[in-house]
Amino acid sequence: MKLTKSDTAFLKGIAILMIVLHNFCHHLPLSVTENEYTFSPLRFQQLCRYIIDGGPHVVLNTISHFGHYGVPLFLFLSGYGLVCKYEKAPHPNLTLWQHAVADVRFVLSHMVKLWYLMIPAIAIYWAYINWSGREWDVSGSDLFAMLTFTSNLFIKRNLILGPWWFFSLILQLYIIYRLVFYHFRSHGLLMAVTLGFFVLQCFLYFADVRLTPDGRLAIFDTDPYHTDLFNYSRYNALAWLLPFSAGVLTARSRRVERCHISRVALLTGSFAGTILLVLSAMNAFQWLLSPLYLLLATLPLAFVVQSPLWRKPLEWAGGISASIFALHPIARAITIPAAKAAERAGEWWATYAHIALYLAISIIAAFLLQYVINRRPH
Repeated sequence: MKLTKSDTAFLKGIAILMIVLHNFCHHLPLSVTENEYTFSPLRFQQLCRYIIDGGPHVVLNTISHFGHYGVPLFLFLSGYGLVCKYEKAPHPNLTLWQHAVADVRFVLSHMVKLWYLMIPAIAIYWAYINWSGREWDVSGSDLFAMLTFTSNLFIKRNLILGPWWFFSLILQLYIIYRLVFYHFRSHGLLMAVTLGFFVLQCFLYFADVRLTPDGRLAIFDTDPYHTDLFNYSRYNALAWLLPFSAGVLTARSRRVERCHISRVALLTGSFAGTILLVLSAMNAFQWLLSPLYLLLATLPLAFVVQSPLWRKPLEWAGGISASIFALHPIARAITIPAAKAAERAGEWWATYAHIALYLAISIIAAFLLQYVINRRPH
């Protein structure tokens, strides 16, 4: 499947809209919790009851439960984009030292791009915390871990704002791509590494592997005071290599032109992916595979949706999606208390008004940040 820049921007727009709405909705008092870091079929059963009963907030709760799937869509597009950018030419014939220097430059360049997002976002959040009279509970070591993208590697971590866990994850995947997939462009190696990571993730989940306080691994351990290594893995590359590798593999196999796939086939694939994604909410093993179902459900939309009314706004949002992601947690911190109070009071109109305000703040702030980033000296 061959995606144009317009297609990837459109899909990024869908992904960021899913993530931003999910990260707000799942904090509301009557929200249905997602299956993102842990799995429980009871959460989906709760959503089904809400749908059958006609509320509360069926649309918001559906987004709350499924919106986090914007993350694997982003990771797919990241893997796809890396191949398109760095594998246009055959692998360069360099010495080992030259390869090492090039690898370091690659990692540093992507760290700089992330810092352009992170540092302004953290500074704005710090200013907001001080202005609002709240306590800044971020230690120097927490801040250092965030800025060096190592926060996810610690079992006890302070992510400053929850969604920012993604910065550490994406850098981990960039490093894996550069050190492994870029230098060894074998489909077999790509699939072997991805399958190995997937099998390890399955083992951590089904064997309930935990880390005791004295540093011992315990299998089939359900003690809630011990560290759940499966949950820990969900913050790191181990749990997210599947959609990322799918993006790499798809970009390396771009032989199917748009005109060779019928609209009916695309819609059928999207519908099948949606059904599989919903059904995966009831089974743990299928849930682990669910990022692939999400891709099956969403990727055809890039070919099917051609109306400028829908496509242009999403393409524009996709163009500033990185800045939206960096700043939307701050907009949430500002608007979520009033939205929670409105929902508790049964003022549904006020809840939706605060969601609209949250989206507006996120998008306007992201537009301004992206404008500044684009004007930086190169």
